Amino acid sequence: MKRIWIFTALAVLVTAALIFIGSVALAEEDTDSPGPALTGANPDAVAAGGIQSLSGSFVEFDPSVGGDVCFIPDMPQTFCFRAESFSPDWEYVYNLWQMFPDDWTVTDVYVEGTPWCDNGTWGTFSWSFQTSPYEVNIYHPRYQGSGGAHCIAYYCFEVLPGTGEPEALESWYWDGDGYGAVPHNPCSDDQYTPAGQNTCDEWINPQAAVPPCELDPIMLTPQEIYDEGCPCEPQEHEFTVWNNTGYNTDVNLTYTLVQGD
Repeated sequence: MKRIWIFTALAVLVTAALIFIGSVALAEEDTDSPGPALTGANPDAVAAGGIQSLSGSFVEFDPSVGGDVCFIPDMPQTFCFRAESFSPDWEYVYNLWQMFPDDWTVTDVYVEGTPWCDNGTWGTFSWSFQTSPYEVNIYHPRYQGSGGAHCIAYYCFEVLPGTGEPEALESWYWDGDGYGAVPHNPCSDDQYTPAGQNTCDEWINPQAAVPPCELDPIMLTPQEIYDEGCPCEPQEHEFTVWNNTGYNTDVNLTYTLVQGD
């Protein structure tokens, strides 16, 4: 009779343990249940639960640090952009691509000011063409720390602008290290993905936009030319006359030669 009671007690303890383990498993499953998909994210790429590695990272036009505030076609100019990245789970950023309209020409790229991170460090900066002369690959590692990180850098581009209606739109794409949950490759809302890279897995922020300048009806560039020469020796100088009136017009160009020493 005693053995029966012992067996019964053991059976009850085992059953209770199974119920307890089952309850814990169910609780853990509820904790990891899929959350709502990110707006503008690839549903096949959104991980179940967890934190989103580079979600919200973006690039936007920001002339507050220097450069021009609007573009004039065929006029050499400088435009600066603010590139902000976010990571709550220690994901590094290696590369950032920016693509201008295909009739724009990039001649140089540089970092303006000192890059900043609230929790992280920076690697060295370099750039190259993905597609010359308008698509650029910026290599500038951001070693973002654990527990949440926010980093900002300003990149300035020396360019020869082309067209843009009603604004010149610049696409962008981030390359993360693949750590943790997606997205690892946020991009602008046109879903721009450079050749050979992983498909963009979040596109919730717009392209960077450079507005056109409000131009005078008739413009002459350059407005002045300074040169030196000898008497009776011919010189050639080129000017561009811009007709922004929206209709054909005749332009009379008058000029004055100022005699030097």
